[in-house]
Amino acid sequence: MVSVQSSVLGFPRMGSDRQLKKAVEGFWKGTISGPQLTSITNQLKIDHWLLMKNLGIDVVPVGDFSMYDHILDLALMFNIIPTRFADEFSDKLDKISQSRSGESVYDQLDVYFAMARGIKSSARKNGDSTSSRNKAGEVADGIPSLEMKKWFDTNYHSMVPEISKSTQFKLLNNNILKDIKLAKQNGIESRPTITGPITLIHYCKVEEGNGSESINKWDFYKDLISVYVEFILELESNGVEWVTLEEPVLSLDLNESVKETFKSAYRLLEKELAEARRNGDSSNRKINIILANYFGAYENNLNLVIDLPFDGFHFDLVLGVDDLDSENLIKLSGKTVSLGLIDGRNIWKANTRGLYDFYLSNVSARFRNYGVKDIQISSSCPLLYVPFSTSPEKEHLDEEVYNKLSFAVEKVQEISLLKKAINDYETIGKTDAGLFDNGVAVLNRNHRKGISTDDPSEAIGNSGIKASPYRESEFKVRNEVQRKLLNLPLLPTTTIGSFPQTEQVRIQRQKFRKSQITSQEYDEFIKSKTKECIKWQHDIGLDVLVHGEFERTDMVEFFGNYLTGFTTTKNGWVQSYGSRCVKPPIIYGDVKRKSPMTVEIAKFAQDYANELAGNGNGKPVKGMLTGPVTIIQWSFVRNDIPIGRTAMQIALAIREEVCDLEANGIAVIQVDEPAIREGLPLRKKDQIEYKKWSVTSFKVATAGVKDSTQIHTHMCYSDFNEILEMIIDMDADVLTIENSKSNLKLIKESHESSANAYNAEIGPGVYDVHSPLIPSVSEMRNRIVELLKVYKNQNLWINPDCGLKTRNEAEVDASLKNMVAIARELRQSI
Repeated sequence: MVSVQSSVLGFPRMGSDRQLKKAVEGFWKGTISGPQLTSITNQLKIDHWLLMKNLGIDVVPVGDFSMYDHILDLALMFNIIPTRFADEFSDKLDKISQSRSGESVYDQLDVYFAMARGIKSSARKNGDSTSSRNKAGEVADGIPSLEMKKWFDTNYHSMVPEISKSTQFKLLNNNILKDIKLAKQNGIESRPTITGPITLIHYCKVEEGNGSESINKWDFYKDLISVYVEFILELESNGVEWVTLEEPVLSLDLNESVKETFKSAYRLLEKELAEARRNGDSSNRKINIILANYFGAYENNLNLVIDLPFDGFHFDLVLGVDDLDSENLIKLSGKTVSLGLIDGRNIWKANTRGLYDFYLSNVSARFRNYGVKDIQISSSCPLLYVPFSTSPEKEHLDEEVYNKLSFAVEKVQEISLLKKAINDYETIGKTDAGLFDNGVAVLNRNHRKGISTDDPSEAIGNSGIKASPYRESEFKVRNEVQRKLLNLPLLPTTTIGSFPQTEQVRIQRQKFRKSQITSQEYDEFIKSKTKECIKWQHDIGLDVLVHGEFERTDMVEFFGNYLTGFTTTKNGWVQSYGSRCVKPPIIYGDVKRKSPMTVEIAKFAQDYANELAGNGNGKPVKGMLTGPVTIIQWSFVRNDIPIGRTAMQIALAIREEVCDLEANGIAVIQVDEPAIREGLPLRKKDQIEYKKWSVTSFKVATAGVKDSTQIHTHMCYSDFNEILEMIIDMDADVLTIENSKSNLKLIKESHESSANAYNAEIGPGVYDVHSPLIPSVSEMRNRIVELLKVYKNQNLWINPDCGLKTRNEAEVDASLKNMVAIARELRQSI
């Protein structure tokens, strides 16, 4: 009989009440010391391990926790430290390298958070956190952070390590081993999990400068493998029996070169481990390695890995169930198989009865016949992408919606329930009723109130509005009309949308939520902050203004409050990057706009801008909306109808808002789509349908206005060259985009060589808003000069990378003044 265990690939890091966020931000502010931060995070890990163990998980993961990002952890752990930080912290790194015992990644907090966030000046080396400025008000020698990039097709942002000729791979610390020991001290037998070497290199880039043009990052795999060998041997010598190497890169279409590297890397791993064991002690101890792929099927990559030296394989059976039909499964004899049956990325309860039946009919006998040694029931992927627990939502959400939800804690319970049911069947031929009750509840979900079965095309027709996805005229015609109407200067300056969400704003919002102030008092406060923001931008000299978005907690959750079929949670926080958390809305029914969402505040802001101008013709204020694709990607979406249909319903709701903004005198409207690349399916064969509905939904949302209304969109933190054709087809008048961290990855080469070059107006961000570093005039001048080599000066906008919500007012003021100054300087020289 094949034994069945329960496991989880990873658990949310933030805690039940965002304890990690509060602790890390306290450390940044200086209210929490390094030892205190380490103590808090250790306790958080222990709490999570004990929770999983007590809920019935047999294989408890360690190594999935991170103070900021798991890829950043590995960059420091393996000494993949860019030259700018290696020079800055050379003394400390030398000390760590010479005496690694007892050290952990959390003992090097300065290096770690510097790479994550950048540092203001090298004065930090001497304990001085103040900025060093010259007479021009520039930061003298600040150091920019690592680039940030979306983690596969999720809304989680990982850091991008930098490899150079000077990179010296070595095991700088082994924090995972410390976690294993910490778990054991608390009575928990754990299994370490770590991102594998090929996925790590995939997310690395070549450090710029110092002959980087001659470097291929894949050439470094042998050096990296040697460090993985040292890491694994340390685990092995400490009695660790299993380690999980996560390679979600296997869910991608890999080219032949990467496939060969993958194969060579793991053959080398096997060889070096064997040699080290022969040259080491004479014990017969040998660690077992399980390979984990998730976010999709192995597909043809299973041919690549099935004969490599792995003792087990994890299958994502939510997104990769077709792998069960592979002929390669016959090679699993004697191995352990982990089955990701519980969805780690969406929040609907699992149909446990259906999964139970599926296991008995499709898995059990098949794997017994293949000679599989052990089976684990697990999550499809780490549970990083879902909130902590549904418990705080019981009194907050409608009972009918609440009863259909499963967050991380509940998913752990579902895994344990399935394992118990399967083992009961194997031993006594039956299972308990709890499994059946859960299944019945889920199977009835499609019949609840609010669910429609209309065809997507009918949804457009039934909306009562014209929903053509095409503007009245092509871009060239619109552009001429807009130039005359808006009368903007060359190199117009603007921001992306949000302004700092200060403590004052958060306090007033909490008072309103607790009914300590009236709705009228809160509205008056928001209007006063909006007026301050408009005046601030007017005085700085920005050309196109924004209202600041003080009424919004989140760019998706806000709109969910105005749409049918949406609900928002009380405590459903999910990590987006670092300490930044979001509360994705839940889409449970058909979507329509209840009432205007942004019209009142946008008109108020424009009226005040007109008042400041004195002649009634003030600078334009952008209407600010989130696009349908981003609302889809950053929500927990229905899984009972095609996702494209829900996107079209949202597009029609946004279209109504766009038309109302235009009717109320808003001449510039921005519909943000930062998640459009993120949603692109990982396999090319699956991308055709996505490209069709995602582009169409954006065009439907924005095409209902006159030629004179200028449509902007914004995108950030992804490699957009892959979707250049989509961006062009979206037909926006102005695109603003993240650029400062990635140094013009977007479109530059394509623009210079392709017949399909991007020819509309564009604003590649000239400074990074996710760092406390204030950009200097010279830094931005250099960026803009490079941009002018690629784009026509009449098409180029000057703006930051992203919204300013997370920065403080002093940083924003200094940065924007520098940005406006350089724009004015360059206008005179052009």
